[in-house]
Amino acid sequence: MNSVMKKEFGGNFVLSLPSEEIGITEFARCSYLYFQDVLLPKETLSIDELKSFTIFLPKVFEEGSITIVETGDVLNPGDSVQIENREISIKANSEKVRLLISGVAGSISETSSLVITRDEEHYKVSKPWGHELWINGEHPGYALKEVYIEKGNRTSLQYHNFKEETNILFKGKANLIYQSGDSFDDLGLTELLPISSIHVIPKALHRLEAIEDTLLYETSTPHLNDVIRISDDSQRVDGRISSEHEGV
Repeated sequence: MNSVMKKEFGGNFVLSLPSEEIGITEFARCSYLYFQDVLLPKETLSIDELKSFTIFLPKVFEEGSITIVETGDVLNPGDSVQIENREISIKANSEKVRLLISGVAGSISETSSLVITRDEEHYKVSKPWGHELWINGEHPGYALKEVYIEKGNRTSLQYHNFKEETNILFKGKANLIYQSGDSFDDLGLTELLPISSIHVIPKALHRLEAIEDTLLYETSTPHLNDVIRISDDSQRVDGRISSEHEGV
């Protein structure tokens, strides 16, 4: 388990994570649980702490596949499985594999289910700076996203009233912009490298500027429309932008 101390930047908590760690690294334990597990070939993981959760194989590493022991289904890089109210075990196949797992301890549904979504089937949201993949859709308990920011672009300078989020930067290089003083004009900057964790609490001002093509994976509370934009390069207003969801 990683134990590196976090550094705070205006309500954004940043830490650097080891890139080659085997086993479990916990990213966040708040209203949601978010962690990584790197399984060795033939190693098995049983998940019984969470009632509603997603397992995702990030494609960025192009590592191995897993088998869901109870069903025999195989998941490859880019695939995910959404579990409600059932315990499952997963087994790494012939190669080492990195899993992202996020979810909540309480039951969201009254029924038991297991739903697999393949790589090209995830809901994609176009952004002026790149894209998001909503890996578990608009789930009522938590959100899991892939966030891609193209080199030279940046997100809104923004904050959330209720949303809490944890981003893991796996690829690229980016600057985190944060509020360093009493006003939104007082801004600071810190550079983020792989693999970094950025935990953002409500009301914390933040923006990411991509120095290189940057790929992050975010778990958050389910407040997907809770975005207050202080500044935006495309003059977008607060909240959800309907045009970003058209034709996806």
